[in-house]
Amino acid sequence: MSARYFSKKLWGRMRYAPTLTDERGAFSLFAFGWGRGGLLWKAKGEGFLKDVSWLNELDFKTSYGTQGNSSIPPYSTSSYVGKVGQKKGGMSLGFVSLGNPDLGWEHQSKFTVGVKARLLSRLDLNVEYYNRITSNMLFEVPLPYTSGMPAGNEGYATRYENVGRYLN
Repeated sequence: MSARYFSKKLWGRMRYAPTLTDERGAFSLFAFGWGRGGLLWKAKGEGFLKDVSWLNELDFKTSYGTQGNSSIPPYSTSSYVGKVGQKKGGMSLGFVSLGNPDLGWEHQSKFTVGVKARLLSRLDLNVEYYNRITSNMLFEVPLPYTSGMPAGNEGYATRYENVGRYLN
């Protein structure tokens, strides 16, 4: 279930355009809440730039937002029991997965600032700088052989954990 709230208000002759987005809801693995906000300033509409004939358009923009990722297999947060082998012709049961009840969303935040201009009715310029940080990254972390867990496809037992941070 997800609800989105979006508001946008333009003042004057569309010189300032703020945006705000809020997203709340639930997911089968984790609850979430993400948001984004931004501001656009159409500077060419200001009185001190209206008479500059070689400048057709000049916009400044900035934004900040967060989002998440939960791309992991189902049941990764829970432990469960299954067949782990046979002994004397009978089936042996044991843990086939050690869940992680502390598992949460992979979190991403992004800040962007930029300028867009059109010069002499021919030259378009768009320059942006962004800083994106991903934290609590979802990784399959190897478990020690002494955990008693059966080896997976990789040849060792694993479980998902929130580890790592990445700057892009």
